[in-house]
Amino acid sequence: MRAARAARTVSRQRLTTFVTPRPSALVMRALVPVNRALCLGGVPGLRGLPGLRRVPGIRGLSDVVRVDWPHAHLERLRQVVNPATAAFIAPNHPEFFTDWMLDKELSARAAPLMASWATHEVVNGMGAIAQWFWLKNNLIAQIPGAGGAAGRAHSVEWALRGHGVLLHPEGAVGWHADRIAPLFPGVVDMALEAAALAVRRGMDRTVHVVPVVWKLRFTGDVMAALGGELARAEAALGITAGGGDPARRVARAYTLVLAREAAALGMAVDARADYFAIQRQLLEGIAVRLRQGLSAAVNDLPEPAADPLDEARALLRAAERWLRQPQGDAARIRQLTRAGRRCLRLTPEMVSAAHWHQEDLAENIKRQRIDWRLGGWREAVHRFIPVPARARVAHVRVAPPMGGAPAARSAALLAQLRGSLQHTLDALLDEIAPLRLGPRFASPFLG
Repeated sequence: MRAARAARTVSRQRLTTFVTPRPSALVMRALVPVNRALCLGGVPGLRGLPGLRRVPGIRGLSDVVRVDWPHAHLERLRQVVNPATAAFIAPNHPEFFTDWMLDKELSARAAPLMASWATHEVVNGMGAIAQWFWLKNNLIAQIPGAGGAAGRAHSVEWALRGHGVLLHPEGAVGWHADRIAPLFPGVVDMALEAAALAVRRGMDRTVHVVPVVWKLRFTGDVMAALGGELARAEAALGITAGGGDPARRVARAYTLVLAREAAALGMAVDARADYFAIQRQLLEGIAVRLRQGLSAAVNDLPEPAADPLDEARALLRAAERWLRQPQGDAARIRQLTRAGRRCLRLTPEMVSAAHWHQEDLAENIKRQRIDWRLGGWREAVHRFIPVPARARVAHVRVAPPMGGAPAARSAALLAQLRGSLQHTLDALLDEIAPLRLGPRFASPFLG
């Protein structure tokens, strides 16, 4: 018993302790062909053979058979990652696991010693051997709270050495490939810090924030595979399949599980209402209970906001800070926080397009499966490696770099970054529109 407690203590300490990466150029180069075969495109010549093309390791785990990256966009990135610059690379973040693989491909083509941020649960939470491996691959553990200062300082120093640092400013994967979510300020704050530090040291460095977007497109009609995946998700959620328009089935499942969430929390909502009406009622209830639960323990709770989404987001951030060192009913606050975060994973902005393509349908099914943590070993594996329905092309575009002048304001630079990411993504969506295959559905959330 004592040994088990000691082991858990060591594990927790490792999880929340920043260790400086020790990148190995040899290890990073050796993993490039492994990533391209095992994780992206699969084994050339074998992946097309009947009976083998669905075997993991023969077919790439992310099933990305081609990366469409125009030379001009690749050169744009190469020109800003060099010893005369400090570059902070900021890609969008629409899909889990595949993002790491495309980040690795980006590094291989443009920035061989680039550092990448990853959650501390990956870098530090998988044991000492895995931690060694990730640090050799130049992963920076994102330690929550004040413990993240060391990672930020290391990132600034590494960028000033000219190798580049990549982090996803949207934070957690949203599974909404056509919309850029509100951004976290870390990437622009580090760029501004690097610019100021370069001036203090008398270094001749140009600091850049580089917006990068990618969009995945199926190479064929995958509706049969998506129909089977949707049916399995409905069965796991205990929802009777309704048949008909699959987009409306997805929306119906969202609405039903949200009403269930409210019932589990003991909150009354109108179960006959549409998804966003129920969401509003649930967020209002969560915000009230969080404010009540935190009022005695947190002195600087945010002022009430008029919009329920803004009110919930502010209180959820306060709750998450408190939960790092809780005193009081942590279980209840944690339950409310998890429910609130799940509730906010789908907002009106994310489904504002008038129509869904099969890629939109696929990502909404993935979000349901991952957010609602369906049971069984298959779903546990799927949360870590979400297997796509069919082979895909990754379209990658690099926007013009943004300067990180020391006198710039963080909020203004962050707004500029989000605008640049969305503008570049919109242009890419227009560009590939004639290439998209399969049926199109009216958005089920727009009436």
